[in-house]
Amino acid sequence: MKEYNIILLILILAFIGCKNDNVSKKSKTVEVKSKPIKIDQKNTFTEFSQKDYSLVFQYSAEEVNQVVGINILDKKTIKFHLVTETLPCDKEYWGIAENKNWNRDGEIDEDEDDGYFVDEYFKEEKEYLVGIRLATDLSKVKIKYVQKDSLETDCLPIAGIIMKRIK
Repeated sequence: MKEYNIILLILILAFIGCKNDNVSKKSKTVEVKSKPIKIDQKNTFTEFSQKDYSLVFQYSAEEVNQVVGINILDKKTIKFHLVTETLPCDKEYWGIAENKNWNRDGEIDEDEDDGYFVDEYFKEEKEYLVGIRLATDLSKVKIKYVQKDSLETDCLPIAGIIMKRIK
C-alpha cells in the first residue's frame, strides 16, 4: 500500500508539474496601443458643404448649432439641407421642399424690428413635416417642424427661431 501511495504521489506531482509548464508556455503579454480621438468641432457636418448652396443660414447658441443650405430651383421649389447639432445628438434633413401657395398672397413673419414677407416651403415624410419659411428678401429663414409619428426624440431641429444669412 505504501508503494501504491508513493507511485500515486509521484504521478500527481508529475501531472501538476506538466500542467504548470503548459500554462507558462501559453501565456502571452498583450500590449494595447491607442491614440486619442481628435474631433474637429468647427466642422462636424457629415454631408453638408456650404459651397453646394447659394444661400446659407445659421443659428448658433451655447451648445446648439443649426445650419441650412438652400438652392432656389424655381418659385415653387427649393433644394435644402438642414443640419442641427445639439446635445445629445445631431440630425440632418434634406431634399426638395415645395411652396404649395406660390401663386397666392405671401405670408408675414415678425422679428424684433418689424414684419417681413415670407415664402413657405414644405417637405413631408411619413414621420415628420419640415417647413422652411424663407424671407422674400432672402435675409433670414425660420424652420417649422412637426413630428407626425408618436416616437419621442431629443433629436429635433430648432424650430421658430430666426436664422441669419451667412452666405
